[in-house]
Amino acid sequence: MTLPVNDPAEHEAGGHPDIRAYAEAVAAELGHGDAGGRDAPTDPAQPVPAVAEINLPLIRGKVPLTVNQRLPEPEMARRTAVLVDTVTAGAARLGLGRHTHINVRLHFATGDHRGRDRINLAATLTPCLDGLVRAGVIPDTAPQHVTRWSANVHATPGARRLWLEITPTPDGPPTFDR
Repeated sequence: MTLPVNDPAEHEAGGHPDIRAYAEAVAAELGHGDAGGRDAPTDPAQPVPAVAEINLPLIRGKVPLTVNQRLPEPEMARRTAVLVDTVTAGAARLGLGRHTHINVRLHFATGDHRGRDRINLAATLTPCLDGLVRAGVIPDTAPQHVTRWSANVHATPGARRLWLEITPTPDGPPTFDR
């Protein structure tokens, strides 16, 4: 099943207009709230991509979740759940498998020349990491399992787009010797 947000035309139009329909499509793909594919076996013959991308939903006319937002509790919970479900379904669809450590970076194409604060997008990255844990890609969101790179904001005209870049690191987290 192709989720509505993965349609390139939706990205060019600025995001999916009905986030509720998107959330229902994600829930249907996950089997109505099961363990999120955590116990689903992965095919060892299928190669794991060096860098995987998962498209994330954008609500038309709204920015992704940011640290500075003061949303009503139900709206914040709904948006967070959609991000977790989207990443869980995307990780299962890509067959990312289980890893002891990954690098993640959030990308946001703004669709205009206005800059955005990269640190504020941490509010979007946190539910994405929870989705990776729920999918069984990593055991926990602790630093020994995830290196979180600063979000990359592409302030260029064109289509608005939000995506998560995941890079498995077989050697574990980087070490910085002094």
